[in-house]
Amino acid sequence: MPERLSPQAFQESSRACGLIVDLRPLVAFARAHVPGAISVPFAGDAFLAWIADVTPPTAICLIDDVPLLTESASSVLAANGYQVAFILEGGTRAWAEAGLPLEMLPELSPEEAAPMLGEFTVLDVREPWEKTIGAIPGSRAVPLSQLPEEVRSLDPGATYLMACRSGVRSLHAQAYVARHGLRAVNLKGGVMLWDLSGLPLE
Repeated sequence: MPERLSPQAFQESSRACGLIVDLRPLVAFARAHVPGAISVPFAGDAFLAWIADVTPPTAICLIDDVPLLTESASSVLAANGYQVAFILEGGTRAWAEAGLPLEMLPELSPEEAAPMLGEFTVLDVREPWEKTIGAIPGSRAVPLSQLPEEVRSLDPGATYLMACRSGVRSLHAQAYVARHGLRAVNLKGGVMLWDLSGLPLE
């Protein structure tokens, strides 16, 4: 079994890992997570596909927020050529109780984002049929289903503002591009709230 470490020991030893994986649902990850971790919720067959999309078999560290999930994920990874090197004992809560810093996925309201549009590349992850109300000026249409095909063509030097209808799918898109090392901010409330805020659409 992988070695279980205290938060302080994990902080030091996890530098040897190719990947730090948080297995919780995305909403929990977005609110608070260990710095450097990526969100790969443990959800059946999709879990291994998401891991393989991010990295070849390599040393992985797991955040033990739900022990049964951690054990299952560890077994699946080991059976598919991945080494689970370390596990953070007690998970995110233990990390926070040890006084270590947490991060969150950044988001902006439409009113906050509008004056900053020039600083972002806006990715609109809605489907084409959803765009009858219009799109944020200058946005690039990349439906969420096509994002895996497009992510490696995105500019690693850009900061992306992720937009969908209501801000939920764009949160998934934000986490996805972050797994690939890109900077992204979620648009809270999506294009629907942008429109309700009286901001321009094209």
